[in-house]
Amino acid sequence: MAVSPTGLLSTPIHLARVTVASSATFQSWVGAATRPHALPYILPDSTESDDLPIAVVGFDENFSRKMIAGGARHFFQSEGDLFLLFRDAITEDDDVDAFYSFCNTVGAVVAEMEEFAGGAGYLAITNITLAEPPARAHEDEAAGVGDFYEAIFTIEYGP
Repeated sequence: MAVSPTGLLSTPIHLARVTVASSATFQSWVGAATRPHALPYILPDSTESDDLPIAVVGFDENFSRKMIAGGARHFFQSEGDLFLLFRDAITEDDDVDAFYSFCNTVGAVVAEMEEFAGGAGYLAITNITLAEPPARAHEDEAAGVGDFYEAIFTIEYGP
């Protein structure tokens, strides 16, 4: 059953997914012919998938605010940051060209998202910041994490 998301948290996640899926670069990257075909490759946070490439959209807590009481600092969660994570499989060990290709693809998707920003049905993006630079995430068998390229962005959005 399809759900029409509306709400403080679900709406930005939904609009971010639609905005990423509308990118011609992302569609080409995942082998999708249209935006609806690209949506399954853009997962909400905490969804597991062995398929790569993928994008993950969700909220991450922000502990940047602090309260000082009696000389002690107490950090507390006052807001969350909308994040967008991209992952792609590593096909060749230490292949610099593959890494550059990943970086270029992710950059093109972000540039297209900025072009769509604020249009009808798209997320009204005010800023996209690289939270964690593109890097090779190393294998961690205990955690079930594979070897892949990853880049994480935070997205600021407006009304």
